[in-house]
Amino acid sequence: MRKLAFWILSLVLVLLLLSVGFLAWFAMLGGGDDPAPNDQDLFPTFAAVPEGENGFALLRELEGLVKLPGGDPDLAWPTTIEPEQPGEALDASGPVHLLDRMLEGKAWDEILAEAILERNGRALELIAEALARPSLQVPQPALGASVSYVRDVFGAKFVLAVRAHALARAGRTGEGVESALQAVRLGRRLANCEGAWIDYMVGTGVEQMGLQALRLLVPRVGPEELHHALSELKGLQLNAGGLRAALRGEYLLFTRGLADLASGKLTVHDMLRLTRGENLSPSAASQDVFERMDEVIMTSRYCLKPHRTRRLVGEALRVLLEEIDLPCAQRTHHLSERCGVTTPLDRTVSNGIGAWIAHWEIALMECALRPRDQLELAFSATRVLLAIRAHRLEAGKLPEALAELVPRYLEAVPRDPFDGQPLRYSREKLKVWSVGRDLEDQGGGELGEDGEWTPPEDQEPTYKVEP
Repeated sequence: MRKLAFWILSLVLVLLLLSVGFLAWFAMLGGGDDPAPNDQDLFPTFAAVPEGENGFALLRELEGLVKLPGGDPDLAWPTTIEPEQPGEALDASGPVHLLDRMLEGKAWDEILAEAILERNGRALELIAEALARPSLQVPQPALGASVSYVRDVFGAKFVLAVRAHALARAGRTGEGVESALQAVRLGRRLANCEGAWIDYMVGTGVEQMGLQALRLLVPRVGPEELHHALSELKGLQLNAGGLRAALRGEYLLFTRGLADLASGKLTVHDMLRLTRGENLSPSAASQDVFERMDEVIMTSRYCLKPHRTRRLVGEALRVLLEEIDLPCAQRTHHLSERCGVTTPLDRTVSNGIGAWIAHWEIALMECALRPRDQLELAFSATRVLLAIRAHRLEAGKLPEALAELVPRYLEAVPRDPFDGQPLRYSREKLKVWSVGRDLEDQGGGELGEDGEWTPPEDQEPTYKVEP
């Protein structure tokens, strides 16, 4: 009898210890999910735009209209290769390569330029009509929504740049400057259209092409055209509204994708593809990781806690939104490390997969500020180069310092987006430059014989000043 009591008592103690251990283990894993986060301030707001005032419908009509070398394989492109400099060796690998050289100011082919402009006449008309309308707003971001229109809008930047160079070469420099400014306006409109990340990225790319065309036209234009361009760019001063809206649009897509992932409607790969764009093609190794993550999610729900994951991303997004206007050096970096991710398939960590997904999303959101910095630098440098050229033509000499351009040509010397200090300039070196992402000023990067600077942005982006 005593033995029976002893074994019963031992069994009870074992069960009690197991229960306590299980409860402790469950508590360590976090138990259930967190309450739903209060993140309504992170979602985008949309103001209805009357159809007759919205230029987006006209941009949609660009689909299939933009014709460029490398697009339709059945469309032949005539070329007569002519180097920009006498005696220059031109590696012509076809019209696509030649078009790149033309847009960089390193070659020109009149026949190819004429063909591009002739085949894109209707596209140029639609762009002009779209820009004539007071607003441009794309549809509200939605999972799986088609964004095929961005391909032709992105292609339109090449057409506008070719037209700018062609007009300037024909002696119609004022019209050439206006065509380059059209690309700048189109890009800015698209970047500020309250759409998703893809709209912002395409918009910044289009604007960058317009700014590059303006810089290449600097030696050809006179004081009147320079003042016109400076006035137009002053009215287009950069603000972070477009990027803020794009980040909020991405957060909207992320939360919807996360909810569908948790309910089993989406796989991990599908969620990332739908929220980050259809171009996400994982390697075989990545695909294997995605599949194992999906398996873990379905069998171990504690590895994915949607509310906790959403809170992690929301907290990081708030920091990004607050710091967008700060120079790169003053912003908080490596926000994704706050998720504490060590491995995406750690089955012993509460929300292990959710933390990995948050890490991925936050890292991509942080990368969104890179094109913002690059665009600010290109925009500011273009204004400075235009102002220096105008001063050179009117005063007969280059300015000793950028401060001499204020207030006649610039309201203030633009800041370097990386350290917040004024952009650097050397009259002797004929350069305007930024310290770059490494924040170390080495006196500007080395320019090639063609005046171009190509190293990475952490090695002092540099622009040539025309003597």
